[in-house]
Amino acid sequence: MFSVVQAVLLNPPPFRTPDRIAVFGNRSTSIDTEFVSHMTFDDWKSRNTAFVELAAFRYWETVNLEDAASEPESISLVTASADFFDVLGIRPLLGRTFKEERNRVGGSEAVISYELWARRFHRNPAVLGTSIRIRGAQAAIVGVMPPSSLKLSIGWGDAWTCLYRYNIAEQRATRTAPDA
Repeated sequence: MFSVVQAVLLNPPPFRTPDRIAVFGNRSTSIDTEFVSHMTFDDWKSRNTAFVELAAFRYWETVNLEDAASEPESISLVTASADFFDVLGIRPLLGRTFKEERNRVGGSEAVISYELWARRFHRNPAVLGTSIRIRGAQAAIVGVMPPSSLKLSIGWGDAWTCLYRYNIAEQRATRTAPDA
């Protein structure tokens, strides 16, 4: 009982309006997953009339984080839409979150957790702009999230990279009609 009281009353989720957040996925009979494709998310977002805001995150994956100063470290990575933190109402402790226009080709920016910042970068505020490698790709650290005492199940990890949102109209316009 104390765990519930502590988690809900003493350490509430860091979201702007936790009682108004819903998480949903897409069930398929052919694939055992609830993941939503980029195109499906864009369809949901462009046709949305029920929700104030929509954001997306992909599953957590364990990847190696590399930088020039330290040995590679295994971290939990979440890939999220550029507006993910805005929708949750969470502001970074340092820096900023993603700018979608800077991530058009997929994840050139990274936001890191407070815990990773403390553990790996010794709470150095000069971490902003530092180049790291995640999954073999370069990313610049643009923000550090505030500390969280919760192990959240809503897209929380050690680091986040930006999920590129495809332009659904552009995707549909580039399809060619089959030959008659």
